[in-house]
Amino acid sequence: MGNSLTSCLSACFVLSFVFASCDQKPEYYAHTFTSEERVRIADEMAHRHYQGSPEEQMTYRYGLALDSTNADLHRERGIAWAKRGLKSQWRGYDDAARLAPEYWLGYRAYMHLYFNRDYKRAIQDCDVLDALTPGFTDYPQSTSVHFIRGVANMQLGNYQKGLDWFNLWLEEETANIELKYLGPPVWQFRAVCLDGLGRPEEAEQSLRKGYEVCSGESTELAYYIGRRHEARGEKQKAAEYYQNALTQLKKGYSFDRPYVEEFWEVEKEEIEDRIVGLE
Repeated sequence: MGNSLTSCLSACFVLSFVFASCDQKPEYYAHTFTSEERVRIADEMAHRHYQGSPEEQMTYRYGLALDSTNADLHRERGIAWAKRGLKSQWRGYDDAARLAPEYWLGYRAYMHLYFNRDYKRAIQDCDVLDALTPGFTDYPQSTSVHFIRGVANMQLGNYQKGLDWFNLWLEEETANIELKYLGPPVWQFRAVCLDGLGRPEEAEQSLRKGYEVCSGESTELAYYIGRRHEARGEKQKAAEYYQNALTQLKKGYSFDRPYVEEFWEVEKEEIEDRIVGLE
């Protein structure tokens, strides 16, 4: 009987303790970051490489909640949308350019040119960046702002301005780099500008110069030289260049840019159609 009473009293004590504990409001731990910690943690969150995943987007949102002035975080958020062609959602680039224009304006210019095909805004961003960094040539995405303006003006039909920017780019680059390392596109782009200015002989010279410099290893240069031979009725010569264009395309020597089509890029079907047309 005594043991039963002891057990009963023990059970009542335990139950009363449990119910009393349930009545208490729990206190959750919440760390309060210092201003220095907020900046440091947000910066650590900015340099990741899976911007399109939900986890990363949530990470960037949290980072911006800690430090909304972190330009890198804004840009990282915008990358995923830009790669998917969702222009309306890539405002992260605008915020980044507003917060750190000397660093991100050039990148936004690159995006306007190659992703949005907004040539006027690309030129505007490059002009503003030049004013912010006088005496220095910026290279957003490893692309000179001179080259960006050359392409943008070419696409707008401002051929003399485009040619001037390409020539300036060549002048600066060849001061430190051999011509063969500059790549074929500039020679084709110069040809487009020269044709637009009514100077076809010089345009062909530009194509042939590029073809010589790259040892014939260019799909586009071979193709566009072939087009000129075809226009003159020189079918055999045209066929030779078209065949080399196909060969170089198979080797991977063609105009190429990540995520987007390069200007004046040539597809396999275009070359094959020209060859068929010669028969």
